[in-house]
Amino acid sequence: MANPLLPIPMVRVRVAGIRPRLEEVLRRTAKLRALHLIDHDGGHAGFSLGAPLLGADQASERLSRLRSAASRLNPLFPEDKIDPGAIKQIVEDDLDEELTSLFGMMDDVQALEEDIEAAETEIATLSSISELGIPLDLLHGRRTVDIIVGKAPAKAHPKISGALNSSIGDGVSLISKSQLLVIIVRSGQGGTASQIATARGFEAIPVPERSGDTDSVISSVNSEIESSKEKLRTLSDGIERWNHRHGPFIVSGVEHLECEVDILGAPVRLATTPHSFIIDAWVPKTLADDVQDTLLAEGGASYSEVEEWHPSHGGHDEAHETPPSAWADHGAAKPLRFVTELVGRPKYGTIDPTAFMLFTYPLIFGMMLGDIGYGLIVLGVGFLLRSKVSEDSMGDYGARLLIYIGMSTMIFGLIYGEIFGWEVAPSYHHGGGHGEAEGHAVPFLFQWMAKLYPADHALHSPTIFGVYLAYPFHRVSSDMSTLMVLTIYLGVAHLMLGFILGFINVQRAHGFAAALFEKGSWVVLLLGGFMFCYAFLNIPLHSDAGYVVLLEKMSMLGLILMGIGLPMLAVGLVIYEKMGGVGIIVAPIESFSLLSNSLSYVRIFAVGVVGVKIAEVGNQLLWPAIFDHIGLGTVSGVLLGFGALAMWLAVQTLAIILGILSPNIHAARLHMAEWMSKFYDSPGEPYEPYGREPTHIAT
Repeated sequence: MANPLLPIPMVRVRVAGIRPRLEEVLRRTAKLRALHLIDHDGGHAGFSLGAPLLGADQASERLSRLRSAASRLNPLFPEDKIDPGAIKQIVEDDLDEELTSLFGMMDDVQALEEDIEAAETEIATLSSISELGIPLDLLHGRRTVDIIVGKAPAKAHPKISGALNSSIGDGVSLISKSQLLVIIVRSGQGGTASQIATARGFEAIPVPERSGDTDSVISSVNSEIESSKEKLRTLSDGIERWNHRHGPFIVSGVEHLECEVDILGAPVRLATTPHSFIIDAWVPKTLADDVQDTLLAEGGASYSEVEEWHPSHGGHDEAHETPPSAWADHGAAKPLRFVTELVGRPKYGTIDPTAFMLFTYPLIFGMMLGDIGYGLIVLGVGFLLRSKVSEDSMGDYGARLLIYIGMSTMIFGLIYGEIFGWEVAPSYHHGGGHGEAEGHAVPFLFQWMAKLYPADHALHSPTIFGVYLAYPFHRVSSDMSTLMVLTIYLGVAHLMLGFILGFINVQRAHGFAAALFEKGSWVVLLLGGFMFCYAFLNIPLHSDAGYVVLLEKMSMLGLILMGIGLPMLAVGLVIYEKMGGVGIIVAPIESFSLLSNSLSYVRIFAVGVVGVKIAEVGNQLLWPAIFDHIGLGTVSGVLLGFGALAMWLAVQTLAIILGILSPNIHAARLHMAEWMSKFYDSPGEPYEPYGREPTHIAT
């Protein structure tokens, strides 16, 4: 079984054969869908990049036609998978003529739609000038005069008339009716008259070149539109019948031709001579034997070899070809791949953080949102979404992630004693004794939840470094400072895990010495810094002489570790990171980043408390107002009560939206910016096996 913490192991396979068998080998390669091709770069003496195989151009042209038809037709999908031989014959022999017929009908449809649009525009124009009552043949086609028809505000008509008379002089006539205005001038003066009128608010209307009165022409044009629509319906029915007969072949034909184009065009990526070829590829180690057996079978390749990949233990700048990175089987952690992909696929041979985030991502999210009610909503949305999507799809991964963070939110909501912003858990006076609910006016519906918690005192469990865990844990009141400290401790632990993973990565790639100075130095610095800071901050708070002595020793040990870690970091920067003497200066500056990295985790506390306070404001101000106003029994009181209810629902909606978005953003940031930067190498090349997975064609 493959290690889920590492990409799938790869081997390099080289396959050689005679040129006449290249197409057959490529077809077998495509069906295997296991070889990640390495493009030829001139590394094989005497070989050059190949040319597309015979038929590549024809297949590409057919594919373009089918894609064009698919984009215009919205074809029906086949109900069952189609035999590959049958679709090959249909695409190459039968479908060309049918496509010509389809494109002809589509062109006719487009022409009719344009005619209908133009006719409707013409009717709108005719309707706008029908009030004039002038036959259309009198408004155009005159040889001795220019006639301009348009609209202008009625109060502008005298200004237009005066301007025309003063500029053009005699020979200007105007017909005015409401806002309509007809300007008649001598032939050749129409352009000047139009400019003068337009400057004063006149808007010309193009008169259709038709004869007769406007009403009869409108009736005639409407008849033309109905005739065109009837033809359009006939054509649309024909296209629909075409789609039922041939649409499924369009979908499967595109799939078939995409595979053909990939196969026939593949030689441009391979090393070839006029008589031979070499296929160079990465293959999952578990599939190497099957790949060789298939490609070397009768009629296929002549020779193959398998080469194991070994990491280089040289410097970081050493050129060393690395296999592509294929996801291991993450099982339940698959939904967290999207966080990893935001940074990039893990480089081959390095640790994949996805499996770790199955635990840390919901943990951090739940600590921030931490509310039973909101957790139930997130959980419900996740289950609803999962019921609507197919398994192992992106929608399925998103739904499963919602389920994970919803469950975590509910668990922390139970610990915090919170539901929809109310604190339903009892509070306890110092020293024990029964208290009362922390929340304000907890609704009757939720009051029973107080029985989930101890009646007399909270359960306390002291842990290391002076931190105690409590149930219930009042994060917005008595336990607020404890939560803040816990988030810092969580940050230190998370960062330490990152540096340890980084140590393993560097050791695997470059050896123990490089790992010791590059990542081990940070482990020593982080441990020493934490010990010193904890002791320094706690010595003034304790009076127990024995414990103070222990803290003083811890402080001294922390300083010693930092004194060791800083030179180690400098060595790592100078020698292994190739920074030269600058690394000595950079090392102490870089070491301070640990403080900001650790304190960055305080956002877990801050985001959570802010979210609670948003809901709490609505609960304190709006929830009591609902019942106070409705209880008045007046119409205005009822209206105000329902208004308060609407506002309360709006606040809760805002709280849940922010509760989903903000913790996700900050959880992703803590993982990508703070944690993954401690061990994640430059993104690797994703494993992309040659060949397509057929969806509508039988295999």
